[in-house]
Amino acid sequence: NYFIVLLFLISYCLLVGNKLPPDIRRYFFFYQNFHTPYSQFFDVSWSLSVEEWFYLTVPVLFFISLAVIKGQKQKVVLFWIILVILACTFFRIYRELNYSYYSDPYNWVLGICLEVITRLDSIMFGFLGVYIYYYKKNVWGKYKNPLFITGILLCISPNVYLMITGYGML
Repeated sequence: NYFIVLLFLISYCLLVGNKLPPDIRRYFFFYQNFHTPYSQFFDVSWSLSVEEWFYLTVPVLFFISLAVIKGQKQKVVLFWIILVILACTFFRIYRELNYSYYSDPYNWVLGICLEVITRLDSIMFGFLGVYIYYYKKNVWGKYKNPLFITGILLCISPNVYLMITGYGML
């Protein structure tokens, strides 16, 4: 469906005389927002790009690591979960310190929120939840309600911050 819609959008632009973005070929490889803001030609494609890169790279990392480090499945999985979450978090901090994305909400959305390399951790947090559920059932059972509330608060806190600072909702 993605490629059908992409081809439809390209055809439509050519038919009505609209200019195609110079990076149009990147859309065919889910690379339109890998490490730079994309042209917003196909707005909703940013999230699919994040998902495709995550689901193509992380299983390969898991598979190779588990083949090399035998008998340590739980530790290897936890290592990659923590590494991806920390790497993305520190990269966002690096980006902010060097490019001041937060001073302009529009650039913050394009440069932080909608890029693959700054969003891979969003899916990895789901993996962390599954890891806790699967390997630490007692923790999951004991803290499931506080963890749920924490998750909800973490989801809404950026919007609350933006409303308080006057930037509005994302």
